[in-house]
Amino acid sequence: AVKQHPHITAFVVMHNTIAVGAINAIQSLGRRIPDDYSIVGVALGKESDLILPPLTAIHWYGEQIGQQAAKILINSFANKNAKSEQILVQHQIEIRSSTARISQSR
Repeated sequence: AVKQHPHITAFVVMHNTIAVGAINAIQSLGRRIPDDYSIVGVALGKESDLILPPLTAIHWYGEQIGQQAAKILINSFANKNAKSEQILVQHQIEIRSSTARISQSR
């Protein structure tokens, strides 16, 4: 993706293993993180603390998502005419060294 799309400056990855692969691929091309590319991971655990450079991570709360999903499922069984709904769940972003600061000139 880096060679084919030079306008891309950041990646969001859904697993820490993919983050490590993306970082290694970018570095193998002689590019630097975060100078050339920023990487953000959707953290599934504390492993994002061990990735170098330290991975900026979005922490989401799976237990809360599971509870909300179960409530919606139970409600749909109890009420066949139940309307779909959107539920926002908490998240937290932890900024670390894998992302560059946003500048006005970019």
